[in-house]
Amino acid sequence: MAWPGAGRIRWERWSEPGRANQAVPVENGHADLEPSANRRSGRHINYHVDLDAFGTDALFFAGVPEMVDLRYPFLLRTATGSYRLGVQSPQGVHYDAYSRLEDPPETSPAPYPEPILPLRARSDYLQTAAARPAKSPIWRAP
Repeated sequence: MAWPGAGRIRWERWSEPGRANQAVPVENGHADLEPSANRRSGRHINYHVDLDAFGTDALFFAGVPEMVDLRYPFLLRTATGSYRLGVQSPQGVHYDAYSRLEDPPETSPAPYPEPILPLRARSDYLQTAAARPAKSPIWRAP
């Protein structure tokens, strides 16, 4: 089975040489990936991940990762927001993760408020076709 994360990690390593990875400290086996002040309410899940040794140091998360418990001294947060161990484990990787699940698009609020049209533009859009001024046709029938 091929993991899509492996290709993404390779792309990050060679495509952005000027952007450094940020070390995320792991204290007593726990790392906060999202500061508690920035965490949003919503649906959250916790889950356990067992990865066999398959040639990448990438960590895989469901949703938006907020916390992780694992036995490594630090993690690397890449410029694109993904997470790596920095070393490939020959034994595989095991960790517990806590993530926020985003709402489905049909139930989530709009990211930006709807624009408010000026009164003149609103009245122009609300006119019926009969009330609109006639425009000359672009083409004429023969």
